[in-house]
Amino acid sequence: MPKVLNELIKYENSMDIKNKICQILEENKGKALVLDEIEFILMGEYNLGINIGGKLFLYTILRDLVNQNKIESIISKGKEYFYIENKHA
Repeated sequence: MPKVLNELIKYENSMDIKNKICQILEENKGKALVLDEIEFILMGEYNLGINIGGKLFLYTILRDLVNQNKIESIISKGKEYFYIENKHA
């Protein structure tokens, strides 16, 4: 069955964005970031503003990463924060 080209491109983009999000959170290990902060870094430092596709797309990617246990999330004071745990040896 034929696939819509935009959906294929969106999936390909999501793999790149997943890697960038993991990199951002790894660089900020021990700190928690909200969706807006992650989006700001992706748009500014990585120039991925055109590729993000909106907050829902980005939030879906973050949920996938949480479900895959690649990142953690916590809700505090009505906001959801995403982070990579700074585990002590």
